[in-house]
Amino acid sequence: MKMMLLRRPAALAVAACFATGLAPLVGSAADSLAAEDASANYLALSAGGALQTGDRAGFQKRYGLNKSGFGGIDGFNFTRDLDKSTTLTASGHAFLIGNNDYLLDLRVTREDVGFINIGLKGFRSWFDGNGGYFPPNSQSFNLYDADLHVDRSNLWLEAGYVPAEGPHFNFRYDYLTRKGLKDSTIWGDTSLTAGNGTRAIAPAFLRLDEQRHILNASMFKDGEGTNWNITTRYEASKLDNAREIRRRPGESTVDRDVTQKDGVDSDLFMVHSSFEKNLSERLLLTSGAAYYTIDTTLEGSRIYGTSYDPVFDPAYARRQYHDEGFYDLEGGTQMRQTMATLSLMYTPNEVWAIVPSLRAEKTTWDADADFIETAVGAAPALAMGYEDLNSESNKNWRELAATLETRYTGIKNWTFNARGELISSYGTLSEDLIELETGVDALYRTTNFRRDAQKIALTGNWYARPGLSFSAQYYWKGRQNSFNNTRTSVNPAPTSGDRYPAYITNQDFETNDLNLRATWRPLSTVRLVTRYDYQESTIRTQEIGLPSAQSGKLTSHVISETATWNPLARWYLQGSANVVFDQTVTPASTLTGAAEGIVLNSDNNYINAAVSTGYALDDKTDVTVDYNFYRANNFVDNSNRSLPYGASATEHYVSVTWQRRVSPRMQYAIKYAYADNDDKTSGGLRNYRAHLLYTKIQYYF
Repeated sequence: MKMMLLRRPAALAVAACFATGLAPLVGSAADSLAAEDASANYLALSAGGALQTGDRAGFQKRYGLNKSGFGGIDGFNFTRDLDKSTTLTASGHAFLIGNNDYLLDLRVTREDVGFINIGLKGFRSWFDGNGGYFPPNSQSFNLYDADLHVDRSNLWLEAGYVPAEGPHFNFRYDYLTRKGLKDSTIWGDTSLTAGNGTRAIAPAFLRLDEQRHILNASMFKDGEGTNWNITTRYEASKLDNAREIRRRPGESTVDRDVTQKDGVDSDLFMVHSSFEKNLSERLLLTSGAAYYTIDTTLEGSRIYGTSYDPVFDPAYARRQYHDEGFYDLEGGTQMRQTMATLSLMYTPNEVWAIVPSLRAEKTTWDADADFIETAVGAAPALAMGYEDLNSESNKNWRELAATLETRYTGIKNWTFNARGELISSYGTLSEDLIELETGVDALYRTTNFRRDAQKIALTGNWYARPGLSFSAQYYWKGRQNSFNNTRTSVNPAPTSGDRYPAYITNQDFETNDLNLRATWRPLSTVRLVTRYDYQESTIRTQEIGLPSAQSGKLTSHVISETATWNPLARWYLQGSANVVFDQTVTPASTLTGAAEGIVLNSDNNYINAAVSTGYALDDKTDVTVDYNFYRANNFVDNSNRSLPYGASATEHYVSVTWQRRVSPRMQYAIKYAYADNDDKTSGGLRNYRAHLLYTKIQYYF
């Protein structure tokens, strides 16, 4: 009996299940059941679900599926020739139960004439709406259902004219939406911390309602020695979003809500062109140009009250000193950007290639907004104050970049690449805040800024012998920023302490990055890949009146190993591991006295490992087993002083998949998985355990 060979691409997909959301439950089995003929017609039905305890929202976000279950049409494909030169293709899937995941793609293609394509796609993303956790008194908040999700959809129509000779034309229209609730990283505050001050751990969420219309039209031609392309794009979008924050929940005299609404209507127009021509056998010219415009209309408010989305009330209950907001925001922005590139590729002989290039860019921004600022005054009156303000800003930006890249292959079994880049940028930002009642400038500031950047990258590859190769890459990147602020403040008068936020005069960044890779096949059935990455970034900052000093240093080491072994034609074994050591150091961690321990060095060290094995029981049956492990153990509980740092969590995922070909026309798969998450950083509130079951049947016709 001829044994069935396991498909290693499918095995790799299974091994990657730890980080691919729904893929470990659906995608891997679907891949392994794919028809040998990709154009074959088929229909696949599937269903699955989970028995889960613990943090439901966290589980759904991690694996991208509805805990209560899902089911529907896993996939279908139908192809039919309408005549000798015309083909109809329909494909897609429909998980309308549970996951709200669907796709319908219809395409008619006529040879040497063109195509028409229409489609509809939608999917759901899950989010965890839980807030923070305060270790000293185990404080956390459950203010609403943390089981959040956002639905996205895309309806499109595309048509193309692609004759055998002459220019090609393409037109596409897309209508995209995004709607739902997701967690916010801006949390509300609480003083229920057992005497440790105020901490921001109360959960908040975002309400999203977004629409986009996109039109693309392009004309292009590929010819012998000359290629060109012209593309235009128009995009109209409307965003009606809001951020809902609960402040001081459970504290009867200060518990209040704040809703910030952000309304944005924007229009984008773009035209882009490119040109490529062989000037000779050894000289290739490439050029491009683009022009963008973005016009935006803004509206919104930030209003406090005793519920979400309140009507503005200057005497709302439980108001507090320094509750600041705004309403009646009306404004807009205009952006104009022009870019041009020019490059040459010179190949003087078969071992050298030299590519110099230039890029120029000019950008202007103009912004204007009117709004009424509100602020609650001091106790006991807690009177609401108002200011009718106008804000204007203008920014001009110019940038010139030059790049030189070379490639050399003149040494047997070696290749070398080198790339150098210089970027010079400069511009001016003017900001004006006017009190409309008096006509006085509350703030006027002009900032002249300059940014210079340099990058050098070197790459070498050595093919020592068949089955053994080495690669090394190093790059250095530097960037220097300088700011010259001219500030005029009428009320209050400018003082040395009245600088924020324009108090930085210079800030420099420097990065060194090295990665080494070795690929070795010691036996025909064994393949090993080892990689080491090192990166170090240093930040130096100078504020007004102070000397330059190192303000931050980031160091990262990453060691990874992948091993694949095929001891038998029917059996494979693959393993991978990544070990990461990452640390951020700032001078604040060395402070003593009252400031000691407020800011610590931040460590982000973790290990991620995966093992996958598959065995062909016979020419109709495959069995695969996968295991994934994640571990981080660098949590520092500094909550009694400031914020806790790092994370302490362990995650396990194991799955078993049975795949069977019942007949040449029918196949099925059954998959069981177990997931275990232990999150000590959240005091166990984010822990979950889950048993997952998935089944699929696929029929070819």
